[in-house]
Amino acid sequence: MQREQQAQNEGMPRSVGILVVDDDDMQREVLTTIFVDEGYQVWQAADGIAALEFLAVSELPLVVLLDWRMPRADGLQLLATLSMDAPLAARHAYLLLTAQYDMLGNRLDQFAGRLRLSAMRKPFELDELLARVTILATQLATATSPPQEDGSGMRVG
Repeated sequence: MQREQQAQNEGMPRSVGILVVDDDDMQREVLTTIFVDEGYQVWQAADGIAALEFLAVSELPLVVLLDWRMPRADGLQLLATLSMDAPLAARHAYLLLTAQYDMLGNRLDQFAGRLRLSAMRKPFELDELLARVTILATQLATATSPPQEDGSGMRVG
């Protein structure tokens, strides 16, 4: 289920929003609060299927904060589906957050050149999370074309 939260401050308007995708209610609420406080519009989805439905209709470019392990459709399944849809792949950017970062191996390599994608370990440092989201949001705000096949526009780390 998605829920929109508006920033209460009158800070700089954002041309990019945030979609938090996680089956953990507390994790979604914490991330929502963080990014609302940063001035973003934030939406939530509890799994990959709900996220895909929202992404398909969102005209606003979104940085998608995505958990790996979820019921119904996990983060990697969602990324695989999105990577096959060029308009959706180009419209949004993705940050995979996982406690099982070491188990990712080269699983994200299949998305090279098709998605603006980064990954980071949970638990994360707040400053690093904010920096990664800022990078992805800037890429989206200044994007004129989808990522190139040579891997530009993709950051995995």
